[in-house]
Order: sequence, then structure tokens, then C-alpha cells
Amino acid sequence: KSANNYMGRHAIGNEPFVATPSGVKLKKYESIEDNVRDFLTLMKSGSYYKDFRMAIEKDLPIEDQFKALNNYSTNENYYDLLYNSYQKRISPVEQTNKMFRGEESLGDQMKKLKIPVM
Repeated sequence: KSANNYMGRHAIGNEPFVATPSGVKLKKYESIEDNVRDFLTLMKSGSYYKDFRMAIEKDLPIEDQFKALNNYSTNENYYDLLYNSYQKRISPVEQTNKMFRGEESLGDQMKKLKIPVM
């Protein structure tokens, strides 16, 4: 938190940093927004996220995109965390937006949510 580094990015070269008790140098940001911008730039152009970008370009299912991100995490449950968050928070919003845009009927929505259609 003291580094405004919520992505766990390590400092490289002479970037400002905060040292952890274990000696890891976490890049220090002026704000959380700076951290998010830097991380998005890294995902967009960094060599580490090539598989993730390819999954998006190939329009692979979101599950496969998350699996590509799993390769870059030190958390062995990263895929599960991403997917569960997606299912709980983002997917319902996407489904609602589709319904309001007329891309999916209310009946189809109710079936997906396993709500009995009378």
C-alpha cells in the first residue's frame, strides 16, 4: 500500500521503489491510478503478456484469456480468482447490457440465470 502498487510490479533499474521485508523492490507509484496505467501499458506492450494479447486477438473465450494471464501470476489460484470475480461481477452486467440492447431476450436471460419461466 505504501508504494501504491497493487499489481505487485517489481522496480526495474532506477525506478523508485519500496523494499519489502524479504528484500523485493516493489515499484513505487505516486497514485493508484499511475499503478493501473503502468500495468495496462505493460499488458498492452510487454513481452510477458504476449499470450494474453494473442488470446484476445483470436477472440478466444474469456476463460482462455484468464488462463493466459495465469502464467504470469505467483498465485496458483489466480485463474480461479479472476474467473470467479468475472462470474460474480462482470458477467451479470454484460448479460444485462445485452438484454437492454436487444441482443438477448428476457426469457433467455432468465433461463441462463436458472429462473423458472412461467
